[in-house]
Amino acid sequence: MLYGYANNLIYINLSTGNVEKRKIKEHVAIQYFGGAGLAAYLYLAEFDINSEPFNPKTPIIFTTGPFTGTKVPSSGRHSVAFRSPLTGIWGEADVGGTFGDILKRNKVDGIVVYGSSKIPVYIIISEGNVQIKNASHLWGKDTYETYEILNKEVGNIEVGKVENKISAMVIGQAGENLVRFASIMTDGKHGRALGRCGMGAVMGSKNLKAIVTLIKKSRKKDGKTEIKIPIAYPNKLIESIRKVVPDIVKASSRFRKYGTAGSFKRNMEIGDVPVKNWISGRWLEGGESLNGKNMVEIAKKGNFYCAKCPIGCGGVAETESPYGKIIGPIPEYESISMLGANCYIDDMFAVMKANEMCNRFGLDTISTGSVIAFAMEAYEKGYFNNLESNIEIEWGDANAVLKLIKMIAFREKIGDLLAEGVRIASEKLGNNSKEFAIHCKGLELPAHDPRTFSSLALGYATGNRGGCHLQALSHVMERSFTIPELGLDNVLDKYSTEGKAEMVVKMQNYMAILDSLKICKFLIFYEASPKKILEWLNLITDWNLDFNEFLKVGERIYNLKRIFNCSLGMTRKDDNLPSRVLTYRKDDDDMFGNIIDLDKLLNDYYEVRGWDENGVPTKEKLEELDLSEFYKFIL
Repeated sequence: MLYGYANNLIYINLSTGNVEKRKIKEHVAIQYFGGAGLAAYLYLAEFDINSEPFNPKTPIIFTTGPFTGTKVPSSGRHSVAFRSPLTGIWGEADVGGTFGDILKRNKVDGIVVYGSSKIPVYIIISEGNVQIKNASHLWGKDTYETYEILNKEVGNIEVGKVENKISAMVIGQAGENLVRFASIMTDGKHGRALGRCGMGAVMGSKNLKAIVTLIKKSRKKDGKTEIKIPIAYPNKLIESIRKVVPDIVKASSRFRKYGTAGSFKRNMEIGDVPVKNWISGRWLEGGESLNGKNMVEIAKKGNFYCAKCPIGCGGVAETESPYGKIIGPIPEYESISMLGANCYIDDMFAVMKANEMCNRFGLDTISTGSVIAFAMEAYEKGYFNNLESNIEIEWGDANAVLKLIKMIAFREKIGDLLAEGVRIASEKLGNNSKEFAIHCKGLELPAHDPRTFSSLALGYATGNRGGCHLQALSHVMERSFTIPELGLDNVLDKYSTEGKAEMVVKMQNYMAILDSLKICKFLIFYEASPKKILEWLNLITDWNLDFNEFLKVGERIYNLKRIFNCSLGMTRKDDNLPSRVLTYRKDDDDMFGNIIDLDKLLNDYYEVRGWDENGVPTKEKLEELDLSEFYKFIL
């Protein structure tokens, strides 16, 4: 018995319509858990990683983890892994909402999709059974419209005489038009996003509009829904969870009210918000309208809770505005910063409308805000004079932002260039525009400034999917947070390089664990310590892992993804950042920030990792991590 798993992976070939079910080998589950870790293993073990992102043979892999479908708090999550059309390397994204939990309770651990349909299709999965349906009537519709139609169309299907509703992953017009940073959206207007790296375009390239799984109402008289996942010690697990959930609920009250939007004002005060395409990190004469608290007070109608989550940080918004009615989630901190301050927009309603449009069209808000800021700077410098932009792209012009979002999603005129992302757009535009194309490995940077928290520079540079704060989440260790169980006992000086390599490595490994178990990273700020999470894992699986074995899984997963990238030619030369975010910046009041010695950080990091000086894992390190079978990829 493989406790914690449905032990069912579904492989779907859209070129032939063939569906195959496979088991998960227990030793693979123990070594990679699930989620992004299992997906990395499946990709390298079974597919050609040299296959281009839009090649029909290239897979897109959706995975849950051993926590998904259980009572573990904030475990309603799933991952998607693919080769990114934006970066050309390892791509992954992670999301909450309801889909992962419902998929697991339909007795499925993961879905591996490859091939390409000749016509638009969507997939229905119910109790492990698969249907591939014509989606021609959905093609061209946004994510809100698609979700609503599917809820009526599929939710009324009788399966075993049980009434159904749906949970679905859908793409919008951006994915259909192969925008390289197109997202996948779940939960309709509530807008949970598999946001980064362009997986929506991979679905679009396969003519796959949506994947639907059914929420079933039980035949039981009490009406409760449950398709149980086998758990080794269910009563002990519930007892352990009950001890911490009340404290999580109590401690997260502010976060429940304001969500990540509530951090915008404080982050602006400490210089952690990109302003005007990263020229500055504070906006002392602007940005007040973007205070997330204002959005909550004016527009919030309720909370959205991801499956099994006691926090409920998602805000449900509905309000009238100068830009029309706004329906959707309260924007996250990253969206406010990138669509707002980074574009010099100080208009709460404009940012909320931009966020809604990105969700409807299926666009990553971080990359969208970054590429629009890039366009504003290029326009200011006169680099678009010979292009048919058909639009003035001035700093702070909210109407221009809203027009550009639509132009990007539909690849209209200048939007066709911007839909490529800042790296490719700058290469095509030329004129030294690379100097202000802010990305790492092709992935636009998120809204946290390495000139304020130096560990971010190292985390961005060595992130397996490119510039990403979530693959290390290290900057919290430079503010006020510690994790003694990981040996991170002290808050580190935010400007210093000392101790940063070891800290980033430990956090990257630990985040890889959380991404593979499927548990929300926000729980680390409350009562879910690493040893508590290990306790839950052992109660679910009966593996009896010790703490060192547990941490080794994270290191193994992180190295496996690095192997993927190194096999595609990535080395130290790619572990780099734009000069703009490594040097002093000009803020409204003074010179602020830190000059970062990235070379020193990388030298320290490679030594801690056990990689060679070029950033490639050594044979000895791979043997230590039981990854010898993958050494052939980097010979």
